[in-house]
Amino acid sequence: MHLYDPEQLTDTPVRLRWAPHHGCADPAVARARAAALLAPVRPSAPVFQLDAETAETVLRCYLHAAALTGEPFTTVHRWAQNNATDPARTLRSHPRVAPGASMELEAALTSHPERRDAALALINRSLAGLEDPAVRRACTPGKADAAALAELLESGGTLYVVGRDAATLPLRTALLRAVTPPLARVATGP
Repeated sequence: MHLYDPEQLTDTPVRLRWAPHHGCADPAVARARAAALLAPVRPSAPVFQLDAETAETVLRCYLHAAALTGEPFTTVHRWAQNNATDPARTLRSHPRVAPGASMELEAALTSHPERRDAALALINRSLAGLEDPAVRRACTPGKADAAALAELLESGGTLYVVGRDAATLPLRTALLRAVTPPLARVATGP
């Protein structure tokens, strides 16, 4: 049994810690993770669709760059707050970068300033939980956490995800979406 409790609502000595950008060196994982992190804050009105798509592109590229360089997840939050150039530089030069990622990021950040600002605001809403030190710790796993998550995915164990604050909903959603397909494969067999 494993417990993901980024808000520390439970009285337990051991909580699973998980880095949402884990696995995002793979462009498909980065795409799915960005969509999952933004899902709880994504506006439903069609007029905001382009802003949401831009946010997904930017966050996907940030996740990909952070995973490629081994940066902690809190760096993704910092990049979104500061409209940083580090991710674009990484995506231009890293040998394992997804083709076209740097151009996508640079286009999203420079083409339409209003859309960029709206996209960064959405990303910052999805990562707002990281303002809490306990949540930041929950997104900074150690080696034992990575092994525990791998064991959970291989064995089909139990994962409890606890939270009530809307600010951590994007993180909880992303974790659940990350573990659901592998656990479904374990449950149904090869």
